[in-house]
Amino acid sequence: MEIQSPQIVETEKRFGLSANALKLIAITAMLIDHTAAVFMNLADPQTVLMRGIGRITAPIMFYFLAEGYHKTRNVNKYTLRLALFAAISYVPFIYCMEGSFPNSHNYMRLNVIFTLFLALLALRARNEIKNPVVQWLIICTLLFVSLTADWSYIAIIMVLMFDYFYGDYKKQAFGYCMLSLFYIAPQFLTVFQSIVYSHTVNWVYVRMLMLYIGMFIPVLLLKFYNGEKGKGGKAFSYLFYIFYPLHLLVLGWVKHGVVW
Repeated sequence: MEIQSPQIVETEKRFGLSANALKLIAITAMLIDHTAAVFMNLADPQTVLMRGIGRITAPIMFYFLAEGYHKTRNVNKYTLRLALFAAISYVPFIYCMEGSFPNSHNYMRLNVIFTLFLALLALRARNEIKNPVVQWLIICTLLFVSLTADWSYIAIIMVLMFDYFYGDYKKQAFGYCMLSLFYIAPQFLTVFQSIVYSHTVNWVYVRMLMLYIGMFIPVLLLKFYNGEKGKGGKAFSYLFYIFYPLHLLVLGWVKHGVVW
């Protein structure tokens, strides 16, 4: 009697970038961006490059916020985690960007985790509230609250768009590009007006416009998303939330010293 060897079932690994790999790219881009924002002048070409790279971070986080909403086992814990780290990051963000927390005149300058928190609330309103009037009333309120936050209202709209076209990357990519063009349109008009009315090129405005070209890089990166979480385990999920306030404190301390 011939003994057959047991079949070995291999798990097929998809080529591309995992969620954790993309988030690691986003974290690296964020560090490059904030380093340039704190220590460098926009007049320098390398600053434009570094800050342009920083435009990668937020859109990737917006995309995975929509992904996370559909894949999380407990959306309430997910919401609470965002609220907690948004609160933890409040002082470090203002300290890093303003220089002194108690003497700051911009207490309403809110960090990007707070923006993600508002976007998640908007997602929940869209998917969990059946009354359309109440649904859109809440979303509009969240859009208004986000006006003083990092990335402002466009963040919530992008997250809602990623959610609306969830599972269809081509439509997500098209929607994201259209929203990005809408977002940078005022900067383009500023450059155009400076040429028409003053007959000179204001290079500060041009550099700002060039900076936002980096917003289109995430479309290319997300194209290679393979749908897998990647290595790192559950602990990796907290990396962004921990790194965000921590790196702001370090950059703020190097730039401003201990000012309380």
